[in-house]
This record gives sequence, structure tokens and C-alpha cells, in this order.
Amino acid sequence: MSSNAPSTDSTALTCAAPIFGKECAGVNKAFLVCKSKDENPRACLIPGEAVTTCVLKTLRTLETHCGPSYTA
Repeated sequence: MSSNAPSTDSTALTCAAPIFGKECAGVNKAFLVCKSKDENPRACLIPGEAVTTCVLKTLRTLETHCGPSYTA
């Protein structure tokens, strides 16, 4: 991971889970709809990338705005 990558340890992800649920709901739903329509994992790579992008963006925002209280 690059030096500007957000923290993705289990504590950070658990703390941010409710926020992901709100911030990434649309892309997550699109991914789940894709998965329900096609069992081939390759068919859903683009929606999966959108979910990953949303989660990483949300983590960066949390670290930027919440600083040490979030990353502690």
C-alpha cells in the first residue's frame, strides 16, 4: 500500500462500517444486483471496483476530518 493509503485494519473497518452503509449504499446495491444476475465473478468487476473506490474514499475522508481520534 502507498504511504497515503487509509488504514484498513479491522478496527478501522469496523468503526467505519455504519458510514460505509450510508455513503456506499448505491454502489453496493449495484454490485449485489450484478452478483445476483451473473455467477461469473468477472461480470461484476466494474461494480466491485466502484465499491472499493467508495470505501477507500470514505476512509480517507474519515482520516482527514477526524484525524487522530479515528486512527487511534
